[in-house]
Amino acid sequence: MVAGGAALIYFGPTRGYVIGCDKAQVITCVLQRDTSQGIKSWQVSLEADATATVHVKTSRRSASRVFLYLSSGAQSVFAAEFEDSDAVAQAHMAADRLNQVFSSPTPASLRLEVGPPSHMWILLWGGFGFFVLLVLVVFRALFQSEQRPNGRVG
Repeated sequence: MVAGGAALIYFGPTRGYVIGCDKAQVITCVLQRDTSQGIKSWQVSLEADATATVHVKTSRRSASRVFLYLSSGAQSVFAAEFEDSDAVAQAHMAADRLNQVFSSPTPASLRLEVGPPSHMWILLWGGFGFFVLLVLVVFRALFQSEQRPNGRVG
């Protein structure tokens, strides 16, 4: 159970995203996602009418999720997810910077790095440490030998 919790923390979350866009005669973006299995990257060619847009998915039970998409014509490609207290503002700033590159009359390039907030890792590993202590306390309570009043263990 403890190993499963550690594996979930290690293998579960995305560690970050990198968006690198170059505008010359065509717009080419290299998108990367850093996960525990390694860095996965793919290249996307966009038309001249390319835009970066922010999508906010609200949920009743959890915090809103903020996504950045690159759109061109009928094509819309996921680029990154923002996960901080000011995620919406960060996503809009990133979209504005990308849109400046896309609409630039001269060749331009931009590289953005998006990562989870640093305090998230502290909270995850702190929660895992608490879980380990809880398992140890339960284990000790279940398998501790009882002392009888006459001093014998049994």
